[in-house]
Amino acid sequence: MPEELLMVPALQSFTIRAPEIEDAEKVADFFNVISIEVVGKKHYETGMIERTWQAPKFDKDQSVRLVFAPDGELAAYVEVGGHQQPHVQIGVGVMLPAAFQGKGIGTALLQWGEGRAREILLKAPKDAQVVMTAACNEKDLYRTSLYQRYGMKLYRHFFKMVIDIDTPPQPAKLPAGIVIRPYDEETELYRLSQCYLDSFQDHFGFSGQTLEDIATYIRHLIDKDPNYDPGLWFVAVDGEEMVGLSICAGKTTEDPLMGYVNVLGVVREYRKRGLGMALLTHSFAELHQRGSQRVGLSVDASSLTGATRLYEKAGMDVRERFDLYQKILRDGEVLFRE
Repeated sequence: MPEELLMVPALQSFTIRAPEIEDAEKVADFFNVISIEVVGKKHYETGMIERTWQAPKFDKDQSVRLVFAPDGELAAYVEVGGHQQPHVQIGVGVMLPAAFQGKGIGTALLQWGEGRAREILLKAPKDAQVVMTAACNEKDLYRTSLYQRYGMKLYRHFFKMVIDIDTPPQPAKLPAGIVIRPYDEETELYRLSQCYLDSFQDHFGFSGQTLEDIATYIRHLIDKDPNYDPGLWFVAVDGEEMVGLSICAGKTTEDPLMGYVNVLGVVREYRKRGLGMALLTHSFAELHQRGSQRVGLSVDASSLTGATRLYEKAGMDVRERFDLYQKILRDGEVLFRE
């Protein structure tokens, strides 16, 4: 049991333990209580929690703690990421409903999370800068205050952008020679992974993941997502070369009538030719045909590739903002894309 958690007076009669996979439904319900408190709607489902806990190289026994009140009610949650090489960005997330705020619990959970992050830090290249990060909706005033009081600095913004679709959107003109089609899950895992890698090497946070890392991650998503639909995974090809991708979902937990573009990317050599817009409007049209009345996506507000401007041009607007905080745990060479 972490000593720093037991030293908090409010927790001395609580039970603190690592999760079992059977806890995923309880945790999803708990997260949704907090989500309703903050933004008035649910965001989580059991499968999301299971996918996180079962992610390649993630050790939930070492990196997650559930905190139960004396009556057995789940009272708090803390999770530490950073399990992917090169271990230079280590995310720490704290979830605490209003009933348990203001008792020192959130700070104690962050302290435990930082301790775990410093263990993971030892796996990073010795001369690399390592940061601890935390993200929250801008409306989450408790976590905003918690992270700031803990000494974390506001570092970056991310937007959730949405377009309402009343009529089938007109497809954008494709660059000459390029075709958009569904991804072939039987034969194209590594081609898709290479396209993903080439498309996101210029995006914030990229830190040198390998082709095998990406392929393992994508296979995990396919295997663990009960809503996985290969018909909504689109690729752009130029002859035999895969040059862009759009990975979509037909609905979201918060809104079953909203499709979502989870990933949209174009390899560096094919940018500024209209391919991003073509992939986006193709995705809008396919999602609308399946019944979506809205389509959303998440984007770095300071996107290095100009993605925000592309989405605005396509008719999307900002509906929510998320803030990223960070604390430097060890100074050194920055290995992730800023």
